[in-house]
Amino acid sequence: NNYKTVAIAVDSNNSPITIKTDLSVLIVGQSEAGKSTLLWNYLDGLNKLGVPYKLRVIDPAGGVELANLASSPNTVDYIDDPSHFNDFMNRADRDMQETFTRMSREGIRNAPISADYPLDVIVVDEWLYIPKQDADTKMGRRLAAGRKGNKVVVALSQLSQKDAVGEVRDLFPQRLCLGVRDASVTDAVLGREAERLGAT
Repeated sequence: NNYKTVAIAVDSNNSPITIKTDLSVLIVGQSEAGKSTLLWNYLDGLNKLGVPYKLRVIDPAGGVELANLASSPNTVDYIDDPSHFNDFMNRADRDMQETFTRMSREGIRNAPISADYPLDVIVVDEWLYIPKQDADTKMGRRLAAGRKGNKVVVALSQLSQKDAVGEVRDLFPQRLCLGVRDASVTDAVLGREAERLGAT
């Protein structure tokens, strides 16, 4: 369908840089590197394309960065206190399981993004502030299996180390690395020898 990619920036040749809407994305970078700008561009792109979507927002640093999303008509769940994270994820996971049950009943293996199966995006402003996640958590399950029901995660983080992001880092099929200080950080986010292969 027409909802597969959204432009989030332009490169040095003024060509659009796009990400797939139906895949989760991890955006890592230092403060002021542009993480939030990419997130707002992503949401703007969804709006411009007319993508049916809903948001579940985790704004754990006191509801500062993403406070405007609390009153967005697309937002179905919003927390600004990490102590509410488990309840938040229980609600998101319950909704995902209900979607999968409906898909099974209707004989759908991969739901097209539509009004019946809108893109369902969990936005995490700062990964550092949520409890440590791994593949066995509800967040891990969403990252591993959610795509078939249009359940994705857009996560922002200042820290790239495996112990900060956790095992789920490898479950993000799309990863962006912005304005970091050295090649080891780039490689930690994007994969071994990413800097040598051109990710400067």
